[in-house]
Amino acid sequence: VGAIALASALKVNKTLKKLDISCNEIDLTGVMALTESLKINKVLLQFHIAQNRIGQTGAAAIGDALKNNEVLTHLNIQSNDIREEGVISLTDALKTNMTLQVLNLSTNRIGHGGKDALSNVCTYNPNCIITY
Repeated sequence: VGAIALASALKVNKTLKKLDISCNEIDLTGVMALTESLKINKVLLQFHIAQNRIGQTGAAAIGDALKNNEVLTHLNIQSNDIREEGVISLTDALKTNMTLQVLNLSTNRIGHGGKDALSNVCTYNPNCIITY
């Protein structure tokens, strides 16, 4: 409920530049609402949603949001049980998103395929620093 209310506020946000909602037990429903807000938010620069429960589907939703978001520069999604498939969804978005500068994926089980996909991101977005 809290994440859904926050997502509604983010849709009309005109001032908040950094949001840290790490360690809040945000689940798939919450992250889906938040990612819809990221698609239209034009001012949020840093989004920290580490140590929640977003998983594969949440990572894919974040990737989808990154395809439309042209302002977010820092994304921290460490410790969210994101695996290879989720990482590949994110990297697909990073092929077109040139705004994101820092992506923290540490303490996720991204596998060899995920690592390969992340290493290829640098060809598309050489300014993005990725931690995994």
